Amino acid sequence: MLALKQLNLNIYTDNQNSRVTSPNPTTVASAIAGNNPLPTVSTLFVTQGLGPNGTANTMTTDIDAGIAVT
Repeated sequence: MLALKQLNLNIYTDNQNSRVTSPNPTTVASAIAGNNPLPTVSTLFVTQGLGPNGTANTMTTDIDAGIAVT
């Protein structure tokens, strides 16, 4: 159970700074044409829904609560 709890906490720690390549075709095409890095965006899930643990209505908190019940 302790290992499972730690793995849950690692979900937030390992992914809190994740970025997604921009879905905007214009800015992506400009970056490719200019030989620049692709533009990125922070997803709403990563910035508000992932964690950290102890924050209401976040995934890691909900999983932690489920682990505590079992």
